[in-house]
Amino acid sequence: MIVLNEEKYARDVLTGRRTDVVSIIEKISLIARYNCHILHKSDDESYRSIVSWLEKHHNIFCEQNYSNIISKYIAKAKKSPFYHIDSIKITKNEMDIIQSQKNLRYEKLLFVLLCLAKLQKVSYKFDNNLITYDIGQLFKMARVSVPADTREDILHEFLLAGLIELPKKVDTRCLFVKFVDDVENDIALEIKEQDCNDLAYCYLYFVKKNNVFRCAKCKKLTKQSKKFGDICQECRESDGVARTLWCIDCGEEFVVDNKDTHSCRCAECQNEENKRKKRIWWQNNKANCIED
Repeated sequence: MIVLNEEKYARDVLTGRRTDVVSIIEKISLIARYNCHILHKSDDESYRSIVSWLEKHHNIFCEQNYSNIISKYIAKAKKSPFYHIDSIKITKNEMDIIQSQKNLRYEKLLFVLLCLAKLQKVSYKFDNNLITYDIGQLFKMARVSVPADTREDILHEFLLAGLIELPKKVDTRCLFVKFVDDVENDIALEIKEQDCNDLAYCYLYFVKKNNVFRCAKCKKLTKQSKKFGDICQECRESDGVARTLWCIDCGEEFVVDNKDTHSCRCAECQNEENKRKKRIWWQNNKANCIED
């Protein structure tokens, strides 16, 4: 998966909406950045909140083992503001090049490489459509299952075809994607946040292959037998069921309707947040109110 809205992604991890993030380092980094740029906590406040959150929600956590790591990511957070991309736009020319491969595995891999180039141009400020990648993760994102030694062979075929290019430092896990259009016109596909969880399904849905469809309720792309209709399995199982989230301020649990995609605070903390916003609004508009 790729992330277009990092702030929302971090908030979903903090509140428990996303349970697929297993790396404790990624959790620490996300929470440290959220504390810094969104909640505006001091370093000490951020440290205490990260420790408290991990003690509650991470299966194996010992503060003594991670104290230096937490402090390091709190310091790094100041230089890492969240990025937000509205969408990734794929042109007709780019899609034609991908589909010219006439090999679904290769097509999905090239589609993922293209999306990574467009994302990392914004997130990492890379030039010349450079990307950094992990080869195992790359093939996982494309839903391509081949032996490990075959992965390099496929990328070598892309290299020979002029679709990618390697940097001069051959020991780095980077490459240049060579078929990216500089001008985004004649758009064939626009990828929104909801489709970034599974780029392979996004491509298969576009080319109308492998029974990939969009759920009528949650609007996510999924793949399943036709006998279940146009509702995904997750929506069928969770229909009408409330879910428990974690408040981003106090960390306590609170219950929301399963369809609620916005709440991130318990009732008490949300009340305090509303008061805080009113105070800020009054301070910013006090002069105008008095004149009126």
